[in-house]
Amino acid sequence: MYSRRRRQYQKLPGRDTELKFDAFVSIDSHDMDWMMTEACSFLENDLGLKLCIHRRDFEGAKMIIDNIMDCMEQSKKTILVVSNDFARSHWCRYEVQLALYDHFKNGKDVVIVREPVTKKLMFKSLKALFASTTYIQWEGDSRTVSEGSFYMLGCKRLAKWGVEV
Repeated sequence: MYSRRRRQYQKLPGRDTELKFDAFVSIDSHDMDWMMTEACSFLENDLGLKLCIHRRDFEGAKMIIDNIMDCMEQSKKTILVVSNDFARSHWCRYEVQLALYDHFKNGKDVVIVREPVTKKLMFKSLKALFASTTYIQWEGDSRTVSEGSFYMLGCKRLAKWGVEV
């Protein structure tokens, strides 16, 4: 249960609920195949995380905006998979704005740069996110690289989720 106070929602005491997901994944549909075969396999199968991926976990007959808000609220962290396609997507831009708000409030973002975003596509919220957080730079398409990248650069953040690495 939540109450509205000074334009922010605050959890009411004694109403803690278990979060449904370890992370909400913000990703453009053009990068979804990569996510499912490379990163998702490692994060869910090897590390045992429960990811919220829109293709699989959004509720049918529910507005997209409500699905995004509900799933982000039910997730411990937000993983943003950034690419040029991501920067072009209206929905991904919206998810960055929500993630940026949460990031400044409680630092719950993990940013994966799948490919460098061209200067032409870079928008203010994405610039602010890059300026305020460290991120994982994806270096290739092989599973070995993904494990190394996530392991070396993401261990501290994953450890905060209670995952032993």
